[in-house]
Amino acid sequence: REFIGQCKLADELGMNIMTNEHHAAYTCMSVSSLMPLAVLATHTKNARLLALGVPITNRMDPYRVAEEAAYVDVLSRGRLELGLVKGSTFELYMSNSNPVTSHARYWEAHDLIVAALAKKDGPISYESDNYNYRNLNVIPGCYQQPVPPIWMTTLSPATAREAAQRGYVIAITAVARAARACFPAYRE
Repeated sequence: REFIGQCKLADELGMNIMTNEHHAAYTCMSVSSLMPLAVLATHTKNARLLALGVPITNRMDPYRVAEEAAYVDVLSRGRLELGLVKGSTFELYMSNSNPVTSHARYWEAHDLIVAALAKKDGPISYESDNYNYRNLNVIPGCYQQPVPPIWMTTLSPATAREAAQRGYVIAITAVARAARACFPAYRE
């Protein structure tokens, strides 16, 4: 109740609300960044709701991420901002994901999520090294068209450039050296 009360106050003050998600660590006690945003979507009216982020490298079902994101976007009437992040190293090991292939796995999950969210006129199929789906429909579809704004976290200038090319927002958490390298690459 206290958390919802604080979020309602933030909403009234014109502030935005952010949640994050990590697993098997005391650094984050939320099992899903989208679940609390679904609740907050029904208790707030104005605040943008940022899920920063959803660690898709170790999530086994990126289609489910797309469904959850669209659901929150509809509940909030288009106030969702979606952070598709890689996750932390310990989460890769915990989910038995191979760190060597995590970069490719991230982009495959990302591409599937964005394609599933953007498709409005029927099902899509998606095949890659890690994911194979047939006849996907995200129902309900996103409120925001074609998809909610997407964020990425990065410590790499290459990822910052990629995010900029895709029109995404980047976030760098408390690493000044990375910020000095990434923000110029992003602006480039």
